[in-house]
Amino acid sequence: MKNLKYIWFAFFLSRIIVGQAQSDSTRSQIAYSISTSFGNVIANAGELENNTMSQANGFAVVVHWQKTDAATYNLFACYPRHSLSLTYQQFENKALGGGFILNYSLSPYFTLSNRISLYPTISVGLSALSNPYCLNSNPNNKLYSLPMNAFLALGGGIRWQLTKQLAAQTAVAFNHVSNGGWKDPNNGVNWPVISVGVEYSPSQLALNKRTRIKPTDRFHSLRVDAAVFGLLRSGIISSIERNKPVIGLQLLASKQTTRIHAWTVALEFYQDQLVQEQLKSYGITSDGLRLGAMAGHEFLLGKFIFSQQLGVYLAGRNGAELLYHRWGCTYFLKDRWSVGVNLRAYKAVAEFTDLRVSYSLFKK
Repeated sequence: MKNLKYIWFAFFLSRIIVGQAQSDSTRSQIAYSISTSFGNVIANAGELENNTMSQANGFAVVVHWQKTDAATYNLFACYPRHSLSLTYQQFENKALGGGFILNYSLSPYFTLSNRISLYPTISVGLSALSNPYCLNSNPNNKLYSLPMNAFLALGGGIRWQLTKQLAAQTAVAFNHVSNGGWKDPNNGVNWPVISVGVEYSPSQLALNKRTRIKPTDRFHSLRVDAAVFGLLRSGIISSIERNKPVIGLQLLASKQTTRIHAWTVALEFYQDQLVQEQLKSYGITSDGLRLGAMAGHEFLLGKFIFSQQLGVYLAGRNGAELLYHRWGCTYFLKDRWSVGVNLRAYKAVAEFTDLRVSYSLFKK
């Protein structure tokens, strides 16, 4: 069952990459880059043996697609870039091991001059790591327990145009790897990094500073979505690992303020049978129902939405952290129907990753 979930996630990621490449390949310029990154793993006491040895080094090969025409700049007030990266990641701590990360990134580039650009970036992908937790052979790694996990990253950087074909980049990012609650222990690998790299564009990709002419056509300024989400969670009940379902509903209102930004408020209501059974094993009666309210932000680009939300429990907390956060990726199949994946976490620990189907009840 866990393998099927990862296959679905890989298909969803490939649909993003292939779909974007197909829609933009004849109009976007292509660039290639290599970069190296340096950072440190953040781990609490008891999560990782000898956590003073926490250095993390990576080497990435990246393909970029980017439009640089005036129409794109007028539409978005920036130059959106899509990237596909393959990273070799090595952790100094032997309990963590190393492996490969494949991810898709979205980065809007804002020009300061014809040579210098600033950009935020968000990434989603899959990681294949060598040393998951094992009670017998690797009990000191409490950060991840499956060889394949989800990867998320947030960051930003600066790009310098050196010549017509070459550019240099430096960036910072906060990286996260976890299985989204599919198997315990799952405290997650978190490591901030600094990276430097060089970019080559055979088509002489240039991000020129322009005076924007604002489009006059309307866009949807208000959207109301209803979503159904669910998954199977893995956890320990009476010293035995079991899988239990989580099923829920979400109602979300999104107010679009620019071409690529929207602000959201939402309510979610769900039943977590894993929490229900765990509390029952301690003699606590619970129906496993939870209610939360959230506020957040969306990056909008065509059929894709990357969302970030901060939530608070309204009911059914049962000793959990009061605040939690969600990170999502949504793809619109049609004008009103969409599918997506969404990670729910508290502090730096991933609680679960759900799959969801949404319908837009209202668009204005």
